[in-house]
Amino acid sequence: MIQRIQSLYIAVVVCLSVLLLFNGIVSFIGNEGGEFELRYNGLYQLTGGAWNKTESLFPLTFLLLIVAFLSFITFFLFKWRRLQLRASVLTLLLLLGEVIMIAFYLYYVAAKYEVTVLFSLKITFPIVSAVLMYLAFRGILKDELLVRSYERLR
Repeated sequence: MIQRIQSLYIAVVVCLSVLLLFNGIVSFIGNEGGEFELRYNGLYQLTGGAWNKTESLFPLTFLLLIVAFLSFITFFLFKWRRLQLRASVLTLLLLLGEVIMIAFYLYYVAAKYEVTVLFSLKITFPIVSAVLMYLAFRGILKDELLVRSYERLR
């Protein structure tokens, strides 16, 4: 139900998760002028005017796809609040793992290729998504407790 505030939070998480699957997440500039870009499916290097895949980052790819899919599924579980509650907790944990994994790859690429990191707005998407998913969790829990309190009154 879209009139619930937690549904709006989850919808924003879905949008941010899908946006991470397009273009680059973070860019890097090398000391010799080489450019790198961290995308959802790997690390790309600009050579000869074209982006060539340097490394495949399967764990990050898997995690980004799972978070996008699970947050999309969580959005449609509004009729089953307890299941939606569990799915939101799982999505929140995966989002925190995503933040850690992106930070790890930032450090890994910066150390291996001796490049400078150029942060963009997209680097904040997993953190914002985690905060919004936490707020959605609190809203779902509040609804569930309200329904349980009405059942006790009957």
